[in-house]
Amino acid sequence: MLNVAVVGVFPFTAVSGTYVASGSFNGGAWIPPQGWTGPPPPDYTPPPPPAVYTDVRATIPATNQTVEVGKVQVVGHDANQPPGSQDTFMLDDSTLAWGQATDPRNGGQINVAKTQSLPGVGPIDNGAFLTALAAQPEPAHSPWPWVLGGAAAVLVVGLGTWVVVRRRKAAADDDGLVGGSA
Repeated sequence: MLNVAVVGVFPFTAVSGTYVASGSFNGGAWIPPQGWTGPPPPDYTPPPPPAVYTDVRATIPATNQTVEVGKVQVVGHDANQPPGSQDTFMLDDSTLAWGQATDPRNGGQINVAKTQSLPGVGPIDNGAFLTALAAQPEPAHSPWPWVLGGAAAVLVVGLGTWVVVRRRKAAADDDGLVGGSA
């Protein structure tokens, strides 16, 4: 069970019979004292959300590479971990990473010692997952769906116009016959 009243980032992995998804949410709440009923007091101020940094360079010593991460949230710091792995990060709302925050501000840098692609359940590696993820090319967008969709739209409009013109012509011919026989 999670105590999401604690301020922080909570990474998760959801699994069903047809999908696997990972992400995170922010925790933090007012915890009422024993016997309290009702809403928080008027002077209660919610905790600020955890810091979010954008476009941060992540250096992965195991692969001797640096990649750019679009969104970094600091999950926490654990001084009991080995030096270089004491900071925990959530990268792009999907990958948990351990390393060192050298300069996590926007456009800054972090060092990544380990990654876990499925937070809490996936395998932990030496950061190679992040390197492999960054090396994936952007999916190629084929023009064929647009071409086929456009052709279908032109066909539907053309067919609709043809039906309207034929009905108007038939109505005009019927008016002419009725008017001519009178």
